Amino acid sequence: MPEPDRRSTLIDSYENAAVIVSGVQAEELGHATPCRNYDVAALIDHLVEAGRRAAALGRGQAPPPGDDSPHVELHDAPGLLRRAAKEAAQAWANDSSLLSKFAMPSAEEYTGATLVDMYVAELAAQPGT
Repeated sequence: MPEPDRRSTLIDSYENAAVIVSGVQAEELGHATPCRNYDVAALIDHLVEAGRRAAALGRGQAPPPGDDSPHVELHDAPGLLRRAAKEAAQAWANDSSLLSKFAMPSAEEYTGATLVDMYVAELAAQPGT
């Protein structure tokens, strides 16, 4: 059974995240989110870093271990999310990338299709995690 191709869904998900982040006000950055480890600012930082990781994986580069996300200024976040989407689209453009295996820092190995699905799920789950 062929693996599903959700690359366009991934790109759409980053655009959706950029639109949502565009509506965040500075006074909301310290608010709690349903994700226990993240306030709004940390969640935005995490989403931008996840986009960078997704693009790096698509290029065959191992992402750094851990979940460190550099701080992103609110006014930069929508553009950075859109840039991550563009980079991910380029990195995952080759159809063979979906079938390729990618090693994670934790020594787990996934197909490209599975990784794309994981990043789509992360973007979809963030508001209600």
